[in-house]
Amino acid sequence: MTKRLPVNRSRRRLLAASVSGVAALPVASWLFSRPVYAAWPRAAFAARTAEGALRELYGGAAIDPSDRILITLPDVAEDGAVVPLTVRTDLERVQSIVVVSEKNPVPLIARFDFGDGALTDTLATRIKLAESEHVIVVVQTAERLYSARRYVEVLIGGCT
Repeated sequence: MTKRLPVNRSRRRLLAASVSGVAALPVASWLFSRPVYAAWPRAAFAARTAEGALRELYGGAAIDPSDRILITLPDVAEDGAVVPLTVRTDLERVQSIVVVSEKNPVPLIARFDFGDGALTDTLATRIKLAESEHVIVVVQTAERLYSARRYVEVLIGGCT
């Protein structure tokens, strides 16, 4: 005769409860979650001119030209759909960097917001350009707004 070991029912209940809890976790997170969105500058993205986009973002605040912002773009971009852009600055306490084009259907290309203490001396990305035009970069510090612009010749437009 074989001797049976006693069944530990509390251990089985614990295992079943934990499996049920893990299975219910995705459903619970879906039911009780709230979407979190970044502040979306809807009016600035809806603007049809570069000046209009900047006015929506900064109101009537003065934007001073600065040689402390270096924009690196190719002189000639063969494909406007993928144009490498690098922005370097030695300005202190940078809060945001905005990239605007003069001739894109949506002039506001991007806005990058930075938290306190973020290292913001270099920003590298790729942008789309509709045609040959000036790209304008606005750097917002804790004190003021600064801008720089650079012309790029686009052979094949990237915006439709």
